[in-house]
Amino acid sequence: MIDISAAVLNQVVIHRVGNQSKDEGIFISNDMAIIDQPLSELLLDYFLKSFANASETYQFVHNVDINMNVVYHSAKHSFEDPASVHEQSTNILRHLYDQSRHPHIKSGDLFVATFDNILIYDELVSAVGIFKAENKDSFITLKENDNRIIINQELGIGTRRIDKGCIILETEMEQGYRILSIDHNNYDAEYWLRQFLGIDYVKDDNFDTKAYIDFCKGFSEEVVKEKLDKKGQIDFLNQSVRYLEESESVDVEEFKNTIFGDEELKKDFDDYKRNFEANNNLEIKETFDVSATVLKKQKKKLKSLIQLDTGIKIKLDFQNTESVDRFIYKGYDTERGMQFYKVYFNTER
Repeated sequence: MIDISAAVLNQVVIHRVGNQSKDEGIFISNDMAIIDQPLSELLLDYFLKSFANASETYQFVHNVDINMNVVYHSAKHSFEDPASVHEQSTNILRHLYDQSRHPHIKSGDLFVATFDNILIYDELVSAVGIFKAENKDSFITLKENDNRIIINQELGIGTRRIDKGCIILETEMEQGYRILSIDHNNYDAEYWLRQFLGIDYVKDDNFDTKAYIDFCKGFSEEVVKEKLDKKGQIDFLNQSVRYLEESESVDVEEFKNTIFGDEELKKDFDDYKRNFEANNNLEIKETFDVSATVLKKQKKKLKSLIQLDTGIKIKLDFQNTESVDRFIYKGYDTERGMQFYKVYFNTER
């Protein structure tokens, strides 16, 4: 999605934001943070590394006028006048505090940073980053004192990954920019994405592919599993993944006729599609191009475990879709009066 290998960190301002319902208030830094080259490289990695594999793209939205979206307005002014970044960061801070009303929302350190040389869609662009660090890690510090070393425990921000963050890329301004967002402390999805940032998905191939996989996953759990069994559910997901892997584009009607031989399941598929679209307020397009990046990412989230009442578990691998239907067979043993699975293999590991 993006290439951050040549990215440059320009400015960083750090504030603190509390929980409004607990009357924790805010702390505003008077000036930009002073950072040397080693610290700049550390922060660059800390801020951006979580976005390297991001696949969903967002854009700013507003139900009246996009210029009334606080974060969009602040980002736009930061791009137009880099000298205004500190002022705009305080607007962002106050807006974040206004949205921090639920008791579960954590206080934290707010970083607003600007970047250059981020590559997206073969275009080098500037960016504004908004990051919130909510969790503190314990660190051991060692200091020499006369003829001994003193050991202390301190709390600080770990640099393994940012808790919440977004990168606003200076492209497609009229369409609400292009934005990547992450939330590793996802205790309230509406708080960060909708209430604070005011963003929604860009309806591109990434979005269409993820929506279709979510649709197939829901259909497998709510319809296929109930009408067939767990093996039938996994067979359906396996065939669906294989179809997406072997196709550059999806035709929903062709997909349905390829996967299902049973006319009743085809009708169930159509009915579930209409309900899925209505319940999720989205449209499953009849044709769309497959995003290989999203497919690879979503495959890892598909459940492939068959749990039996005898205490045996069979885990299937969606990374190798061929193995699901070639090497496992389900049958019924009349002598024992029990169902069974037969598994084929060459060697044990």
